[in-house]
Parts: sequence; structure tokens; C-alpha cells
Amino acid sequence: MNNINVVVIEDADSIRKSLVAELITDTEFSTVRSYGTIENFIFEDKEEPFPDVVVLDIQLPKVNGDEAIDMILLTYPKTNILIYSMYMDSSMIIKCISKGAVGYILKSQHSIKDIVEAIKIVKSGGSYLSPIIARKVLNYFHPSSEKKSQISLTIREEQVMNGLVNGSSYQEIANELNISIDTVRTYVKKIYGKMQVKSKVQLLSKIKSLFYIKESNQLF
Repeated sequence: MNNINVVVIEDADSIRKSLVAELITDTEFSTVRSYGTIENFIFEDKEEPFPDVVVLDIQLPKVNGDEAIDMILLTYPKTNILIYSMYMDSSMIIKCISKGAVGYILKSQHSIKDIVEAIKIVKSGGSYLSPIIARKVLNYFHPSSEKKSQISLTIREEQVMNGLVNGSSYQEIANELNISIDTVRTYVKKIYGKMQVKSKVQLLSKIKSLFYIKESNQLF
């Protein structure tokens, strides 16, 4: 069913054209528009419907990634922003997440088809993080010689939470870890208890806030 409207903002012509070429062949996408700069998108894009997902390269001419997120959400507050970048700088990752990005994909770690799948996931209400990026979030929960984490999760609990952060369903997590879906539910309850939350939305919100606090304290 054609129900996803996507905008690609990427200054590298070859990457932008490859992604657009893949998107327009997928029947789940009803409109695909692309721009080389954030300014072109904000000031020239007058087409409807409004984008459900914006795939954003954060290293654009003139405008930093976190500033671009502000500009997009000011104009399209309900748009899902998916960062597509080669950079793993912790401070930039944190800024993007705290500003409202719902996903962060590393160019070096994913194929064009992976990006297409990530777009579908964030459109459906999930989130998508490259494993390396997700690990940076989960590192908060590892005790270190410098400072013990206030929240200690087991390895299996971390694996389950990694799945939740990446937008996986309980069944997908169960399949990935070769455990039953009831066991996944048990781990989720334990995670919620340790994190002092009652829902996945609260969990992701708390992870985001802890991620920000940790970077501020230079613990990465």
C-alpha cells in the first residue's frame, strides 16, 4: 500500500541518487523527494503531502546536523527524522537524539536496502539505531573502574533492551536470541523494574535522558 512520503536530504549526489532510485521502486512509498541542502528543502519544498520521514545527512553545507533538525521540526513537527551519517561523534549523536531524531544509521555499516527498511520502521512508530550507536547508549549501564553505573543490567537484559531500542518486536527479539516470547516478556518486566518505567515509551525517554547526562559528564 502506498502510504509513506519520504524526503532525502543528502549533499553527495551519488548516495542521494542511489537511495532515491531504490525508494521509487518500492510500492510502499507514495512520494519520494530529494534535496542537496537543508535550505533547498525548507525554502523550496512546497509540495504536499508533508513528509512522514526525512532521511538527513548531518554533514551538510552551512548547517550543522542538530540545527537542521530544529529547522525541519519547526516546519514539519510530526515528521520522523532518520539520521544517515558516517560520523560517530558522541556529542553529535546526543544532540541529534535530544533534538528529536528517531533513528541514526551509519553509512559504513548499512546498505541502501537497510536504510529503506529503517524508514519503514520509524514510519510505523519504531526507532532504528546502528548497532555501534545503540552500544553507545547501552554503555551507560556498564560498570567501569571510573564510575559504577547506577543501573546494572545483565548481559541478556542488555540484549533485550538493545532490541527494544532498535524497534524490534518481542517476537523478533525472541527469534534473534533463540528464546521464547514469554522469556522476552519476563526480561522486559525486569528491565522496566530496574529502570523504574512502565512502558517502552518511558524506557526510550529515560535512555535518551541518561545518554545525554552521561555525555555531559564525559563518561563516554
